[in-house]
Amino acid sequence: MTSAPLVEFRGVRKTFKRERGETVVLDDVNLQVGDGDFVAIVGPSGVGKSTLLRLMTGLVTPDSGKVLFEGRELRGVNLEAAMVFQSFALFPWLNVEQNVRLALESRGIDPHVSRTRTAYYLDKVGLDGHEEAYPRELSGGMKQRVGLARALALEPKLLVMDEPFSSLDALTSVSLREELLEIWADSTLPVNTVVMVTHLIEEAVELADRVLVLTGQPGKVRDDLRVSLDRPREKQSHEFDEIVDRVFSLIV
Repeated sequence: MTSAPLVEFRGVRKTFKRERGETVVLDDVNLQVGDGDFVAIVGPSGVGKSTLLRLMTGLVTPDSGKVLFEGRELRGVNLEAAMVFQSFALFPWLNVEQNVRLALESRGIDPHVSRTRTAYYLDKVGLDGHEEAYPRELSGGMKQRVGLARALALEPKLLVMDEPFSSLDALTSVSLREELLEIWADSTLPVNTVVMVTHLIEEAVELADRVLVLTGQPGKVRDDLRVSLDRPREKQSHEFDEIVDRVFSLIV
């Protein structure tokens, strides 16, 4: 007997109301994400990449079709998923520790447990010693580390990330990508499945085991490419360039 995928979309369609009527964002989307996968989603603007993430987390619901989590239809917010946003989404009046703890305590987690988890995951993302700092005092990379710690502290089965490095400078992005891979590969941490939206094809190929290519309006999954290159991946290699070119050819 085979276990169900962690996430499954079956014929999912999603529309949003606009001033001039309804817009179909996604149509007949079918996909699976297995436990332990690292999946990157790429595609042109407006094809529903971020909407896919919100469907996985239960922040929005499909108009037709089904989103399943561990074989069960997802109804309401997915408490087994956590999200890292492009815009950091920190509360400016709370310090680093409070920003992370708030997410835990909003789930009803015991205050002692939340303090312990907060300290542990702030250390994991390199923010030990910055607990009392406020967002205005942090660099972009440090803000995103707070967002990552907040998501990890929930100890979700699924970590979803919406262009998490696009607002950062190049050196900080490189450092955070390396740290993300270390976290994903760390068997001592509960999180081992990542789904990330990125607008950089090279980033998708560098990080992911699978690259989902969305195209069209409404958006559909055009291809699901497996990336079998060894890690750490050599971005100057012919094999790396071949996969990047293949993804690019599917988008344009």
